[in-house]
Amino acid sequence: MEAVAKKSTETISGALPAASNRQVFGAVTASCMGWALDLFDLFILLFVAR
Repeated sequence: MEAVAKKSTETISGALPAASNRQVFGAVTASCMGWALDLFDLFILLFVAR
């Protein structure tokens, strides 16, 4: 039973390659820009389109 669990864990961890620093930076930047635009839309709805 332990061999099956260990094998499945090795398969999952080996399935995806590690992300590079450039990919992490791009993902964080895109996430922050998305949140900023979402917050901007909220302010438009709350204060402009009463």
